[in-house]
Amino acid sequence: MNHSQKYLILFLKYLWLVVLITASAAGLAWILVNKQPNVYGSAAVLEVLAKGDKDVLNIRDNQDDRASSQDALNTVVATLTSNDVMLATAQAIGRTAEWAAGSASGMVLPEKQNSLAQSVRMQLTVGVKRGTRLIEISAEDYSPAMAQKIAEQVVEQFLKLNTTGVNENSSKTILLLVEQENQLIGSLNDATIKRDEFAKSKNIDLAKVLTDKNKRPAEAMSPQLAIAMTKAASLDADLASLKDVPAGDLDGALAIPSVAALPGIAASRAALIEREAQFAELRETYLEKHPKYIAALRALEERSDRLKKALEQAEPALAQQLDAANAAVKKLSPAADGLQPETVDPIDLNALENLQQNVTNTEGLLADVKKRQAELQVVNEVKKSPYNFVSKPLLNPEHLRPNKVKIVLIGTGLGLLLGSGLIFLLAWLDSSIRSVDEAERQFGLPVLAAVPEADLAIPKGGTVMTDAGGTVQAEAFRTLRASLSLIGDESKKRSVLVTSAIPSEGKTFCSINLAAGFAAQGYRTLLIDGDLRRPALSATLLAGDLRKGDQYRGLSDVLTSNSTTAEAIQTLPIENLFIMPSGRRPPNPSELLSQPKFAELLGQLRTQYDRIVLDTAPINAVSDTLGFCQHIDSTILILRAGKTPGRAITRAMQLLQKAGAVISGLVLNRIPKGRGAAYYYYYYGDPYLADSPYGASSEKKKRKSKKPTAEDPVTSLK
Repeated sequence: MNHSQKYLILFLKYLWLVVLITASAAGLAWILVNKQPNVYGSAAVLEVLAKGDKDVLNIRDNQDDRASSQDALNTVVATLTSNDVMLATAQAIGRTAEWAAGSASGMVLPEKQNSLAQSVRMQLTVGVKRGTRLIEISAEDYSPAMAQKIAEQVVEQFLKLNTTGVNENSSKTILLLVEQENQLIGSLNDATIKRDEFAKSKNIDLAKVLTDKNKRPAEAMSPQLAIAMTKAASLDADLASLKDVPAGDLDGALAIPSVAALPGIAASRAALIEREAQFAELRETYLEKHPKYIAALRALEERSDRLKKALEQAEPALAQQLDAANAAVKKLSPAADGLQPETVDPIDLNALENLQQNVTNTEGLLADVKKRQAELQVVNEVKKSPYNFVSKPLLNPEHLRPNKVKIVLIGTGLGLLLGSGLIFLLAWLDSSIRSVDEAERQFGLPVLAAVPEADLAIPKGGTVMTDAGGTVQAEAFRTLRASLSLIGDESKKRSVLVTSAIPSEGKTFCSINLAAGFAAQGYRTLLIDGDLRRPALSATLLAGDLRKGDQYRGLSDVLTSNSTTAEAIQTLPIENLFIMPSGRRPPNPSELLSQPKFAELLGQLRTQYDRIVLDTAPINAVSDTLGFCQHIDSTILILRAGKTPGRAITRAMQLLQKAGAVISGLVLNRIPKGRGAAYYYYYYGDPYLADSPYGASSEKKKRKSKKPTAEDPVTSLK
């Protein structure tokens, strides 16, 4: 029998224990789950928008990059569970009152605020849905309404705290543009006043000059000279304006067109604007101590310093450009000698045109600033924050925990595993033999018979062979008798020793029925009770008064010469069957059985009986049997199925072999009916037994009697 069959047999045998453990585990799980309060949940979903989303306007020079990287999403998750959001949520759901109890000010004490925030945080699970920019905020509470309120308030308080800073950069930009607008309005007024005063001082009709440019005498002037004069006048005016700007006023200096057009200043200003946009984006995503935030701030400060240094060189640069422009005017002035003087001096007209150009340029800058303000206002109105409240939490009347069915199923599964594991442990620790195949494979000896276990109505002094001949047990002893008859010639079959490794294996039961089987076959058979310490054979077949009388004699009396052989042998009610009891208990059983007189006795008995069956003491318990086993023709070892340890059987076989015993085979006794492979050797034989001369194979079971008498059935035999 392999290990899987062994486990299956044990599992079926202890199925009641597995069912008990499984039911207990399921019941315990049910009790525990009913003691737990119900926990309800509600979830909200927040979307983190990215650049390019449909709801983001694509306005020129408006950088609206939204947080979409994993770092940014993790930052949002951390912010959602920050102390500020948690405390604001606690205030919104009315939890601060219980935490402020005992406070003189009625406010939550600073040392308790962290614990208050943690109490709200423990009810939340915030995480990013994989592969998306969706953040799920799940709240749990013993009340479904409170769970919904917590999830809703966490999102609302987060948006409220973060929208105040989302457009902070845009708001500052608008304020700067308003300030720049005011400066440009002032510059425009100054330029207009200068133009009007110049026209008035030169007696020039400004309206006529502006509306009828085709009649200006300056058009007859050389184009190169006109350009040079215009440039010189513009540089002269801008240089004068730059000198009036206070030191450190970057916006005032940049409002002057010639200054803003200087190559170094233009490049530095463009780089600064780019850094400001990048910093504004990072500022929305990272905190002040984040490495990326610090790096962006340093880069912004570096660009600002470069622009300041470039503006410091603006005045000498403009002066240099003015000198170059005046030199160009002088160089080109001879080409104007051929011009005919008109009503207005061409130089004055050119100067007036330069003043008008300054007014036009300032008006253009002012228009651009106003347009930029309008664009930022539109952006603020369209998108207040880079977050979208996708799904609001709902009131869920179904509780999340505990899942009673799941927990009970888990408890049942654990109980089943525990019970099965206990069976496997028992099987691993159990070295007993459970089948014929296993016995023959492990010990290398044939199993002469396998006797099933059954409760039979056998009267006192009776046997299975004579009183239950139609049962599978009787057929098992017929098989044992046939197996022994096939061993060697007639001289090797006369005496049979029946023993076991340990007590309570059923050797006496097997001895009686084997002898009854020989007697039923017509052999003159003698049963010898060789167990001088615990003579179970005598107690089973003889009445108590026969064993206590003065005439009671047995094997011990013959060996001590206190009785003859004829006096020690008694006749049994079964035909051809006789018994030699153990006799009175001697003080030295082992020495008595090992003396030469026992061998002489066996030789004498062989001349009188066809078969001699000896029931002896267990091999591992005492050494009595080892003293005379070498004089016996055949030895059979009884082992109890599922009980006798394999190590005990191996030890007994080794002792018998050393003592010179001839071990013919094994008898597997008391095989549980319906368990193990050995039982099926008899199960399929029932139809034959039913039609046999011995009678039906049905076994009548009776309750065991606590104190069997001579009239009561024998319910258990050693």
